[in-house]
Amino acid sequence: MTNFDEKMKQLKEESIAEFSLVAGTIGEARELIELVKSNGIKWFSGEPIEHMSEYIYKKMQTYPEKRFVLNFRNGFNLKKQLTIFCTWEQR
Repeated sequence: MTNFDEKMKQLKEESIAEFSLVAGTIGEARELIELVKSNGIKWFSGEPIEHMSEYIYKKMQTYPEKRFVLNFRNGFNLKKQLTIFCTWEQR
């Protein structure tokens, strides 16, 4: 079981409240987005992940000093579903 799979399991079992994954490059961000898509996870707003991909890539190109952080939470939205949201942090 990978670290991601273990964290997802803990999140679903509610033994952890949230976890984050960080991407420092566009390639890493693409990998994170593919991981999210393959697990059927949506943004906290309910949008499919594909709608945010281009925005994330453009922002990473515009602000190379920032890192993309993907936060996973269980029950973050009103439907109590597993969702994600992103933040940006300084390198």
